[in-house]
Amino acid sequence: MHYYEITHSKMLCSGYRTARKMLNLHHLRIFYTVAKRLSFTRAAKDLSITQPAVTNQIRAFEEQLHLKLFEAKPGKVLLTEEGRILHQYAQRLFDLEGEIEGVVNDLKGSRVGVVSLGTSRTYSHTFLHLLISHFHRFYPNIVVKIDEAGSLDIIQSLLDFQNEVALCVKIVDNPDVCFIPFCTEHLVVVLPVGHRLTRQEHLSVEDLAGEKIILRGKGSASRYLVSRLFEKSGIALNILTEASNTELIKNMVQREEGISFLSRVAVTKEVEEGKLCVRSLEDNEIPLHISIAYLKNRVLSPSATVFLNVLQELVPPDKPAGSATALIAKLTAMPRMSHGDTEV
Repeated sequence: MHYYEITHSKMLCSGYRTARKMLNLHHLRIFYTVAKRLSFTRAAKDLSITQPAVTNQIRAFEEQLHLKLFEAKPGKVLLTEEGRILHQYAQRLFDLEGEIEGVVNDLKGSRVGVVSLGTSRTYSHTFLHLLISHFHRFYPNIVVKIDEAGSLDIIQSLLDFQNEVALCVKIVDNPDVCFIPFCTEHLVVVLPVGHRLTRQEHLSVEDLAGEKIILRGKGSASRYLVSRLFEKSGIALNILTEASNTELIKNMVQREEGISFLSRVAVTKEVEEGKLCVRSLEDNEIPLHISIAYLKNRVLSPSATVFLNVLQELVPPDKPAGSATALIAKLTAMPRMSHGDTEV
């Protein structure tokens, strides 16, 4: 930009700061249309107003800004230097307006956006990646933002408007939260290979008396359910360590530092590899009812709505929720799409 243009640009900017409270965007749009078409007649047609109305609006705009924006020549309209510089700024403004309109249309059409999803750490490590991959087959440009915590804490995150949708264990009813059954799991007793209790096919709570237990922290479904089970049985819960990291818990059990309670799907690999053993409780099986959850009275964003719909399509309402293992098998068997392809 030449010195002359820079000087005029600075003068115009100074004038804009003085008059910005008075700047009429309707006038600016008319100016921009005339400047783009260099014709009052063609601009009037584009704006669906009369040519005299365009002329009057431009005259009012020039008076408002105390600037001469156009020069009339026989048979044509030319921009003044001030008009040319103002047109450059107006071009940027209305280009941005077009981009905003495109983004809004994309958001309304659920083509782009963000889903805030709260989930238990166990499921984020076992099958959540399969769910997200499945979702992205249909909506590749919607970002899924993951918030990991215990199930009780995740429900609280819905109530605090931190997440829109949750995938967690339903422990207790909440009048403000809608729970949709998604799949089922069970907590199992996780033991080191060679532990004395592996000689029994089924265990009772009494068999676990005195055992050092590595348990998840407060706010997790497993902690809540195991604590209730021991309390109901009248047996003291001997907690060695509290940890939120499933891999840490499994490693500690492998090192024979204690036993634990984890969902069966979380230890499938280690059991198959002979690194851990699991046993179920004979008379006190601990079911985990994994649900899709969201607030009843909250209007979900378009992105959250389509995410919820995709999850619900995996579990038809006329069929009971199957096991997490069956869900993983179903997702794994689905064909993978090539890069850049999307289904409609």
